[in-house]
Amino acid sequence: MYESIKKIASSTNRFNVETKSFKSTNVYFESLFIKIIKSKELLSIKERIDNRFGITPGDYSPHVSLFYGIKNPSKKDNVIRFLPKLPKQLLLDKISIVKVDEEIETWTILEQFMLFKGISH
Repeated sequence: MYESIKKIASSTNRFNVETKSFKSTNVYFESLFIKIIKSKELLSIKERIDNRFGITPGDYSPHVSLFYGIKNPSKKDNVIRFLPKLPKQLLLDKISIVKVDEEIETWTILEQFMLFKGISH
């Protein structure tokens, strides 16, 4: 697995992803997040990972999690009001393999692979 991800990372330029908005849901692992707009580069890297590991493509909602857990929607709306202005873009420059568990505090980054140093637009 590690070698496959390393190969994908080494053949992928780092790139900017465009942000859409802050969002919240009642899903535990998507409680409060930054919604990311799907791009050609993002879909390409996802497709290569899916193909390499035989993953059947399903719903894909790219995002950056800010908070996990089920909380009152009005509390999350309140947090969003106090967050700094959302940056228009974020740099995607690595792929991480993370061991996840129900207990978020025990999550461990097993390996990180830097994307190729060039930036594509």
